[in-house]
Amino acid sequence: MSGLTSALGLLTRLPLPAHAWEPAKAARWLPAASIVLAAPVAAAAWGLGEAVPPGAAAAVTVAAWAAATGALHLDGLADCADAAFVPASRERRSEILRDVHHGTFAVAAVGLVLLVKFGCLASMAPGTAAGATAAAIVASRGALPAIARAFPPLGADGMGAAFRGGCTRGVAALGVAAGFGSALLVLGPWGLTAAACAGAAAGLTAWGLSRALGGLNGDAYGACIETAECAALLAAAALIPKLTPWWFAA
Repeated sequence: MSGLTSALGLLTRLPLPAHAWEPAKAARWLPAASIVLAAPVAAAAWGLGEAVPPGAAAAVTVAAWAAATGALHLDGLADCADAAFVPASRERRSEILRDVHHGTFAVAAVGLVLLVKFGCLASMAPGTAAGATAAAIVASRGALPAIARAFPPLGADGMGAAFRGGCTRGVAALGVAAGFGSALLVLGPWGLTAAACAGAAAGLTAWGLSRALGGLNGDAYGACIETAECAALLAAAALIPKLTPWWFAA
């Protein structure tokens, strides 16, 4: 199970054994780890939606979503926003990326992402919110191996390079298939659009960060996940009348 624990170590801050941190082994297990992550967050979205008003349910779900990952990907988004948007050389951007302090770009990026997630979930019925949440989590992470293959790592010795080493063509295809398959299962045929939007957002984010920074690292992967999740939720919110989650009786 070292592959699964490695994937969970990549996606969460669960208290895992030190030897579990092997990014190259994580790639193949990202779909399984994503499902482990998606299940409690989707359950929270559904249960809260049945118990409290939509706004309150959405707010607590977004908080639970961040807690489930230890805000790991939000931190990556914040670091990348500070580095990528500053008008400076790549060398200076690399220095900013390594700085643990967050500036205005970081605060704005994290705030906007949380606002988008909240607004989308607040617009959905409980079952649809649960399905959209699950699809967003799995599709965004399923795209990572393909992203890693398409763009160079930032440095030869970092996590990005180690993770990329495990991203074979088969692993990339498995991740994409898992993302589309999960969206189809929990949202119906139109859920494929949400998965496609997640992949497109991840790709565009990776392209922009690669140009700005010279490659992708763990923070960049986190930023790709966050923008992909937002894109999937926005697509689901736009397609609410067309979505047919499997648990609907009609």
